[in-house]
Amino acid sequence: MSLFFENNLENKVIYYSNNFFNSISKSKKQIKKLKKQLNQDKRIIIFKNVVSKKIIADIVKNRNIILKNKPLFFKTFMGSNDLYIFNKKNKKSYVKGYFKKIELYPWNKKNKKTYKSLNKIIKVKCIMDNLDFHKSRNFYDKRKFVKLQLNHYPFRKGFLNKHIDGIHKKIIVLHIGMSKKTNRNTKGGLIFHYNKKKINVDKYLGLGDIAIFNPIIPHEVTPSNMKNGRWSLLLSSGYFSKLKGTKLQSKQIN
Repeated sequence: MSLFFENNLENKVIYYSNNFFNSISKSKKQIKKLKKQLNQDKRIIIFKNVVSKKIIADIVKNRNIILKNKPLFFKTFMGSNDLYIFNKKNKKSYVKGYFKKIELYPWNKKNKKTYKSLNKIIKVKCIMDNLDFHKSRNFYDKRKFVKLQLNHYPFRKGFLNKHIDGIHKKIIVLHIGMSKKTNRNTKGGLIFHYNKKKINVDKYLGLGDIAIFNPIIPHEVTPSNMKNGRWSLLLSSGYFSKLKGTKLQSKQIN
């Protein structure tokens, strides 16, 4: 294991190389070992330079096309179009916030190229979350699915209140960096809470890096000083709930 930079806050943030990610992605045993480390120690593990600039550019191109449409909320079912919403402190939200969200679903043909390019990373996610699609490369079935989630928090206004995820099914989140470089002077961003101490992950996450964490750790997004706002790309999962769309996975906390 080759470490990068310094660890911080009692080794809660740890860096590994992209070569190490490529190595463990081939071993189910190593992936399970990594998951155990995440769960037991509540660590945030960052793998450097895993996703290429070309893949990021293709995702951004797809994102920009969707942003030309009008935001519209709907419940997600098998076969739904990709979701694009703008949550402006919606009182009905289980977790209050101000942000745009795009969800790219694996059953939509225009997303096949993106899912294929992230295939190795998604398989790590599936093993960590015990998602078995019976050797299918589609990453969905009648009960569950993997999703790519893009969030945008506008300059100085965007936020998401402190919350936890994985209240229906325990999950591990893979967060892909969308900023061109790390900036230790960044104000605001993705904040993790360890009792009275805090970690701002955005200070350590660069373009194409992957942060892996258990979202049961309380976290929030605070207003950012980045001029174009804050973009994030998450590899997450959803679970269908018949007529109600997908099952609730998040809970706001004080």
